[in-house]
Amino acid sequence: MQTPSVRVAHGLLLDGQRILDGALSRADFLREIGVKNNSFRSSAGDLGARASSPGLRFFDSSTSNSIGFGPGAGLVLGISIGITSLQVAIVDANGSLHHEHRSDALPQQLALAPMDLLRRIREAAATVLSDALADPRLLVDEALPFLGVAVAWGVPIDRDRRPYGALLGHPSWHIGAPLQQRIATELGVPIQRSHALGMGPAAALAIAWRRGRDPAHRRQTHTRIVMAVRLGGAINGGIVIVEPPRASPELGQTSGFLRSTLVGGHDMLAGEFGHLPLDAATVDAYNADRPAGLGPLTPRRCSCAAPGDPAPSHLEAYCSTAAVAHRIAPGKPVGEVIRAILIEPRSPAHERALQDVGALAGRALIGPVVCLNPSAITLLGPLAAPTVAQAAMRGLADQQPFGTVPDIRALHGFVELQGAALAVLRARVHRRFGELLGGRKEHTYSLVKSLTTPLVKLPWGD
Repeated sequence: MQTPSVRVAHGLLLDGQRILDGALSRADFLREIGVKNNSFRSSAGDLGARASSPGLRFFDSSTSNSIGFGPGAGLVLGISIGITSLQVAIVDANGSLHHEHRSDALPQQLALAPMDLLRRIREAAATVLSDALADPRLLVDEALPFLGVAVAWGVPIDRDRRPYGALLGHPSWHIGAPLQQRIATELGVPIQRSHALGMGPAAALAIAWRRGRDPAHRRQTHTRIVMAVRLGGAINGGIVIVEPPRASPELGQTSGFLRSTLVGGHDMLAGEFGHLPLDAATVDAYNADRPAGLGPLTPRRCSCAAPGDPAPSHLEAYCSTAAVAHRIAPGKPVGEVIRAILIEPRSPAHERALQDVGALAGRALIGPVVCLNPSAITLLGPLAAPTVAQAAMRGLADQQPFGTVPDIRALHGFVELQGAALAVLRARVHRRFGELLGGRKEHTYSLVKSLTTPLVKLPWGD
C-alpha cells in the first residue's frame, strides 16, 4: 500500500497545471485524489512540508490555497543552443522555469571552436546559477538541490551523444569527448549529471509533458503520436508516443507522461524532418505566381551538406531562416530580416514567404503523417507563425488521402530546454516516487540527500 504522499505526488503530475493556474484548489485537489487533509499532514515528513524535513520539499500553502513540488524534488539547469540562440533556465519538478536567461544572438554560433562555444555556455550558465543561489525559494539547507544539467543542442545527436552532420562546423567537435562530457568538464559537474539531446526530441518531450497536464488529456483513452517540428536556422523535430492516463487502485489517475516514449530510431536520429525531399515541380509551382518583392524559392545551404557542397532539394534548404531571409532581402542579416517579417506578417511578400514555408512543410510531411497518423504537430522556432501553421494544415488537408488531419499549432518560449530538463526529472524523480516517498524513512532520507548534493565547483569566470 503506497503512502498518501505518493498519491499526492502522482496527482501533481496530472493536475499540477490546473493548480498553478488557480483552476483547482488545494482542498479540491486532495478530495479528487482521495487523500484526506489530516492524512496529507501526517505525511509531511515525506513531503517536506515541515522546514526541518529533508524530504522532497513539496510546497504546501493553505494561505495561498496551493500545493506543488518544491525545490527539494530536484532542480535541473536546462540549456538550449541553436544556430544563433542560447537560452538557460532552472527547471523544477513542476516543469516551471526560474531565472530565464537569453544571451545575445550570435550569428553562426555553432561554427565556433569548442573552447569558444563552451566558454559562452559557461558564462550564461553562471549567470543563471548565481541568481538561483541567491534565491531562497530554490535552496534546501542553503544549497541548490541540483540533479544535473540538460542541454538541448540544435544539431542531430546520435546514440553515442556525438554531433551528426555539418552544423557544428569546427572539426574538433567530431573527435574526442561526446557532448555531455564536454559540458560536464566545462561546468564542473559529474559526468553522470550531464545530459545531451537534440532540440527536436527535447521539444517533443516538453509537448508530451504539457499534453499530460492539459485537462483534455483526461479524456484520452488510447495512445497517440505527436510531432514537434522546429523551423529555424535548421529544421528538425521529434516524435513522441503519448500514453493516456491510467487508473490505479492505489494511486487513482496517473499521468501518461511517465510512460510516454520518445521515438529515437536506429541511430537516435528520428525526426530530422528538414531533410525530407521536395520535388522540382512543386517548387516551380510556388515560384510561378509570387508577389513583387519576393525572390524565388532557391535551395540555400542544408545542414546535412558540407560547406561548399551543392545544397540538396531538402525542406531545410528552401525553408530555413537563411533561405527565407534571402528571398526578402538578400545580403541583409538573417535575424533582422526575420524580425521584420514577423513584425509585419501581412505585407504581401512577407505573408507569401510564410505561407510558402507552411505549404512546403505540409507537403514534405505527407509521408511521415501517412505512416504515423499523428494527432498533432507542434511548430516551434522563429518561423513558427500562425500563418505558417495554417498553410501547413491546408497543405496536408489537400494531399492526405485518408485519416484525420493532425492539429497543427505554433508554440514559443523556452520549450526545448524545458523538455531536456524534464527528461532528467522524469528519470530521477517522477518515476521514483514509490521509492523516494514510499519506503522506510531512513532509506528515503539517504535517497533525497543524494538529490540535494550541491555543485562541487561553480563555473564562475576565470
